[in-house]
Amino acid sequence: MPNKPFRTHNQQLKILRKRGMDVPTNGQPKRILERENYCNLIDGYKDLFANPGMTESYKPGTQFQEIVALYNFDFELRHALLKPILKIETHVKSRIAYRFSQQYGHDNYLKLVNFDLE
Repeated sequence: MPNKPFRTHNQQLKILRKRGMDVPTNGQPKRILERENYCNLIDGYKDLFANPGMTESYKPGTQFQEIVALYNFDFELRHALLKPILKIETHVKSRIAYRFSQQYGHDNYLKLVNFDLE
């Protein structure tokens, strides 16, 4: 990825407007960028709102708040799924460690010869 020059939050918002996104001028978008980061917010979701075949312009009617809403939905979904996934991971690791130790001894998980590294 090529190095991009530093842009202030105001410059970032101006670029979004230039590309056709409706961005309010009430200060809220700037506060959101300060809190969430341009790359996390815009780069992660812009493709859904971009004109087909054009990454430098947005579909007519694209609202800044739509990207924020999608970002927040994705955050909440990941947050809701993280706890159950971590429980499953712990359960699977526990089962594997138990069976491995049962078969090969309690400290053999530290020996590389017990693993296929290819």
